[in-house]
Amino acid sequence: DAGGSAAWVNHGDAIAGPGGTLRFVDGYDAANSTGDLRVEIVGALAANYGRINITAPTTINGADINLDFLGGFSPDWGDKFTILTFNTNEVTGDFSTFVLPTLTDTVNWRWFTEVTTTSVAVGVRHTADVNRDNMINFADLNIIVSNFNSAGGPLMGDVDEDGFVGFADLNRVLSFFNTS
Repeated sequence: DAGGSAAWVNHGDAIAGPGGTLRFVDGYDAANSTGDLRVEIVGALAANYGRINITAPTTINGADINLDFLGGFSPDWGDKFTILTFNTNEVTGDFSTFVLPTLTDTVNWRWFTEVTTTSVAVGVRHTADVNRDNMINFADLNIIVSNFNSAGGPLMGDVDEDGFVGFADLNRVLSFFNTS
């Protein structure tokens, strides 16, 4: 947090380092930017990753946001990083891409994004943890059963992300049942 305020146009990467907060107090226009927004992470606790805080009207259209793991850090199932906070109605548009590091367990773990009216978080979930409560139980099984034989996407319960909720998804949940 450098403090102060000034109109700023990004002609390079804007980096929120571990434990730091990059604040946009006069807004940010990604359409005029030639760089990316970067968040550096060295651990799962909030003090170990950067955050971006927006307190003025901001246009995100076209920006990329990158997560960079430093110091050998690798996330675990259930880790969640609130990387962007803002006031309701201050931010318009969407990121063009989230550039996320490769996960250690690429078979059972997936990245997820969680967007609310005041924040954006990314986290790691187990594919069988359909409702992302860090437990694989009857709640996950019920989601699979209620969407069974549905096609399209994205679908709640499509744990293998093949566009169909079927026996493969059911078997994945059952094989990790009662895991937390």
